[in-house]
Amino acid sequence: MGSLPADTTTFLKWLKSRLRPEATVNPNDDLYVPVSVDPDHDPVSLIYKDITLTNESSLNFLSGFNGSGKSSQLLRLRNDLNAKGYFVALGNALDYFLPTQPVSIELFLISLAGAFSDALEKDHKLQAAYESYWKRFVHWLTETKVELNGFDLKANIPQTDVGLTFKTLLKENPSFIQKLQEQMSHRPKELRDQVHGFFKDAVALVRDKYGAQFSPVFIFDQFEHLHDTTNTGGSVAESIITIVSNHQQDLAIAGQHMVITMPPWLKLVTKNLPNVRFIYSVKLWGNTDKRPVQRAGQDFLREVVRKRFTEEGLDRFFGRAKGKKVHPLVDLLIQASGGHLRDLIVLLNETILRSGDLPVTKKQVTAAIDHHRNSFLPISLAQARCLGEIDRHRMCALPDNKPETIYNITHLLNSHCALILRNGGEWFDVHPIIRDTVKSILRSYEQPAEV
Repeated sequence: MGSLPADTTTFLKWLKSRLRPEATVNPNDDLYVPVSVDPDHDPVSLIYKDITLTNESSLNFLSGFNGSGKSSQLLRLRNDLNAKGYFVALGNALDYFLPTQPVSIELFLISLAGAFSDALEKDHKLQAAYESYWKRFVHWLTETKVELNGFDLKANIPQTDVGLTFKTLLKENPSFIQKLQEQMSHRPKELRDQVHGFFKDAVALVRDKYGAQFSPVFIFDQFEHLHDTTNTGGSVAESIITIVSNHQQDLAIAGQHMVITMPPWLKLVTKNLPNVRFIYSVKLWGNTDKRPVQRAGQDFLREVVRKRFTEEGLDRFFGRAKGKKVHPLVDLLIQASGGHLRDLIVLLNETILRSGDLPVTKKQVTAAIDHHRNSFLPISLAQARCLGEIDRHRMCALPDNKPETIYNITHLLNSHCALILRNGGEWFDVHPIIRDTVKSILRSYEQPAEV
């Protein structure tokens, strides 16, 4: 780009526009940084190869923490497949599920088919060529005499979009969801055949419309955002485990490649699932007691910052770099991020808010880090003990698979208090921004009482 805004306020506004924590960066965007830290274990490349080396159908799961760049990597997968000649549709699970409600395989199949149907209509303008899945499903309910007491889903009400009514109830009404799941649990094979029949017709439509030589690909993103609360007691996690462990044959659609996102804690409670791929935190330190700095991960995140600021912007905001164009304050923020892309963007935003006359000072950067650390607090004594074990051993050993245990570790992972990294094998660690805080809590509460 050309020269940066001369006025400081305008310059800071420009920076903030390039530092949106929730934004998904398309690989075609100038802000995107190609993944190069661990190319042999790049999950998206592995999924791409599995799809392109498999003729008819495949099923892959992609897992990663919130803010790990997962959605951007899925856009990269879509772009690479499009370039190869594949038809790719995208769906967002949060448009179809209540995030804190358990999901049966029957409800998941209904929503999966509905999401594919919506993607064909919205993104690929195929609505005039076929009946949407929602209408098709309501007709099927009527034909098979499935009754959902208290909910009028008659298929032939004049001037009523019964499909839209059904979809709205599915998203917004827990009572309706419960009744539907109860009814469908009695006819799992019938429902599976109904869903697979829809996909068969939809795939034929796609092939006819686009003349695609390959099976279409459907990427179902954001399912990892479903989570338990203290009230659900692990039932959401249990439902997800059941779907992935026991129902992969139901999700394997003939003539269709499926890519579905899953929560990162899944790997702790499921075994021997080779089609679950994981996006790890960027490794900034090694798996030893001294935790030596890992140059490759640090350089990758330095490039992320450089892309957002530009070289000129870096010098202006952080001060002119020394030596090999390394900004010490940038490295300070990178280490405080724990290797999470979104945490790094949040820290950069906080630093901008605290900046006065440029360049920014170390005191202002430290204040931004302190603020971010406070967002992890408070930490309960039980959580501190769990994190203390991870800190000492850099591994996570679950004492049992009880729902409350899964809920507790899920919370630590989703909140980024605990990290999963890879250095050949997988290992765990505590987020560096709270490592000393955890040790302080344990010292305060677990030192021997004075006599």
